[in-house]
Order: sequence, then C-alpha cells, then structure tokens
Amino acid sequence: IGDTVIKCETRTVRCSAPAQPQVDMAKSAKVVKALYQHTGRNMGINATVIEGGNIKLGDEVRWTPANKSGLAEALTGIGAKVKNSIIHTMMKGVDLVSK
Repeated sequence: IGDTVIKCETRTVRCSAPAQPQVDMAKSAKVVKALYQHTGRNMGINATVIEGGNIKLGDEVRWTPANKSGLAEALTGIGAKVKNSIIHTMMKGVDLVSK
C-alpha cells in the first residue's frame, strides 16, 4: 500500500460482541449468524509490517501472492483451516457461556 509492505499472515475471526445487548437492543444471535453467513466470521487479517512507510488516501494497493512450493502452500492452507476451526469452536463456546 503506497510505499509500505505488509505481509498478510492469517484471517481474523469476529467475536460475538456485536450480538451482546446494546442500549436500545436486546442480545441477538441473529447478528453473529448474519456475520457468519456473509463473511464466514472473518473480518480482517493479522499482518506483519515488512517495510514501514506512509499510507495516504488514494495510494495504490498491490497484492502479490506468496511464492511457495505446492507442499508449503498445502500445509499453510491446512494450518490456517485448523486454526480457524479452533477459533470458531472457541467463539461458539464463548457465545454459549454468555447466554
């Protein structure tokens, strides 16, 4: 982005906070269900700044896929799926406890 280089490490999972009671709204599991339906509950990334710089409105964003071997790519995909599965399970547990 601009002259900054960021490495995308993993996706992040949205917690159940949006479903919690708000000032004029009761607790609603519909919010988290909608997030899951439309985003798989992924709402961002965990990233590492490789090369710091300035990011300005209108800067070009370029995506360069990692140059990995087929085996490394498969293992990374499996690891990310396992990690996301664990996080999803933990979030479901938090949802159950907070009811």
